[in-house]
Amino acid sequence: MPALGLGRRVNAVIRRLRGRLCRGGGDADGGDGERTASDVAAGPEGTTEGAAAQGRYVTAIFARLDPAGPRIEVVNCGHNPGAVLLPEGEARILKASGTPLGMLPGMQYSSEKFEFPSGSRILLYTDGLTETLQAGVDEEFGLERLMETFRACSNPQAERVLDDVWEAIGSFSSHAPQTDDMTALAICHLDSSSQEIVHP
Repeated sequence: MPALGLGRRVNAVIRRLRGRLCRGGGDADGGDGERTASDVAAGPEGTTEGAAAQGRYVTAIFARLDPAGPRIEVVNCGHNPGAVLLPEGEARILKASGTPLGMLPGMQYSSEKFEFPSGSRILLYTDGLTETLQAGVDEEFGLERLMETFRACSNPQAERVLDDVWEAIGSFSSHAPQTDDMTALAICHLDSSSQEIVHP
């Protein structure tokens, strides 16, 4: 889930990012010489970024699912913290392990790997959600409220999870017009052989 800045100037970064993903391949553990999600995020050796990028950058979260595990590997490149909720109720926050892609040359990222059994779910989003302001009050919706909403949703369908998120944010802001982009992605493991991905 990339969040873009500075218009056309990020196009070069996005092209490199797509190339990395296409060459990623392999299983989530990166065995037998295959590349892990953190390898894909870091890019090839010798990539010229930093000052040469002249402000071109992109935040992103890479997630690689191994359905046979089922396990998931996630690396956060300067993006908002992702949220994971496991079936026994444990919540995890997927914090950034480095700067946005293209900002600093040679940046290395660390990934998180964990079991993703049936009943698990992930919520990824742009900062327009957490920075939504309460009508008439200088207070943001925030990560804590977002996590409370995510935890409270009992429906296993990703579409219903997103419905609850939008409703909570709308109620908090009195459905005032948004001032920033608001994008969210929910991934729910419905059973041992299928996952559902739904965009709003």
